[in-house]
Amino acid sequence: MTLSLAEIERKHGKIPGVTVRRNERKGFTILRLHYTADPAKRDPSWMEKRRKEYPSDAQWRREMEIDRSAKAGQAYYPAFAEHPERYIKRCPGLIRGPIVRAWDFGGENPACVWMQVSAVSRRVWVLRELLGQNIDTYAFRDLVKYLSGQITLDALKQWPRATAMLDELKEGFADLPTSGGPYLYPPTPWFEGRHSFLDFAGHEAIQKAPGQVKAGEAQTALEILALGEIVLLAAYVLEKRRRSLLNGLAHLRADGVPGILIDPACPILAEALCGGVVFAKPTPSEPDPNAPAKHAVYSHLHEALGYGIVNTVPVEFGDLPMSVGEGVLMPGMGGEEQYVQSYLLNR
Repeated sequence: MTLSLAEIERKHGKIPGVTVRRNERKGFTILRLHYTADPAKRDPSWMEKRRKEYPSDAQWRREMEIDRSAKAGQAYYPAFAEHPERYIKRCPGLIRGPIVRAWDFGGENPACVWMQVSAVSRRVWVLRELLGQNIDTYAFRDLVKYLSGQITLDALKQWPRATAMLDELKEGFADLPTSGGPYLYPPTPWFEGRHSFLDFAGHEAIQKAPGQVKAGEAQTALEILALGEIVLLAAYVLEKRRRSLLNGLAHLRADGVPGILIDPACPILAEALCGGVVFAKPTPSEPDPNAPAKHAVYSHLHEALGYGIVNTVPVEFGDLPMSVGEGVLMPGMGGEEQYVQSYLLNR
C-alpha cells in the first residue's frame, strides 16, 4: 500500500532531523536524514566536540549539515582560507633527509616547489617556490639548480633569461593578485652545501609543448631535465587525490599544528591555498565541478605542490589527525630526525 506524505506524517509524526518528501508521479518517498534525528546528537556539546574534528566550517557544513550550496568561486581549500595563520610558519632549518622538488611545466611559465616531509611528525613543510615567467625549460632547469646550490652563478649565466629572473626575485618579482606586492624573496641561492633531491612532476613532463624547448629542438621536459642530470619521476596524478591529501594534511595534530606548513618565502603558493584557488564554474557538461578554476598565477605552483604531495606523502599522513601520545617533531623538541644548521636559520 502506498501512503501519501500527509498520511506518513499523521502515522509517524514529525521527527526532528528527518524531512520526508513524496514523489507521487514516480511513486517513491525520499527521506532526508540529519544527525539531529539521533536524540543523543541534539546536545550542543556533541556538535561542538565533533565540529573540532573538521578543519573548516565549510567542510563541516557540507558533510554534516547537508549543505549543497553552489561551490563556484568558493575556496578550493576552505580550511586554509578560514585559518591562514595556522599554515604560514617560517621554517627553522632542514631535517636530515632529501629535499623534494615538485615541478609543473606550463609552457613558458614552469613552476617548482621545494619541500621536506617528516616521517616522525607526519608533517610537510613547504620551503620555497619559483614561478617562471617567459622562460624555456632549459633555462628554468638551471635556475632551479642554482637556487638549489647545485651549480654556480657563472654556470647559470649562459641563460640570460635565468639571470634576469634572479634580478626580478631580488626586486620583488611576485606582484600578488590579492594581497598586493611586490614580495622580496630571500637572498639566493636558497640552499647551500650538499643535499639530495627527489624530483616529481605530472604527465605533462613527457609531452612536447611550446615553450618547453629551445628553438629548433623538440624534447620533453623529462628529457631536458635528464640532460641536466636531474632524474624526474613523471606520472599522471588525479586532481581528486591531490585535493584529498591536502585537505587531510590541513587537520590539526595533537600538538595543535596542522600536517602542512608553508614558509613565508612561498607567497604565491600561500595565497593560492588560502583562498586564491577556487572551484571552477559549472558548465553544461559539468554542472557540479569538483576541479579548481584555472588561474594564470596560482595554477602552476598549485599543481606542482600536488605532484610532490602525492608522490611523497603516505595516505595515512593526510587522512587522520595525529593521536595523543605519538611522536611530534617541532623545532627544538628533538626526535629521531635532527635539524641541520642552514641558511634557513638566519633568514
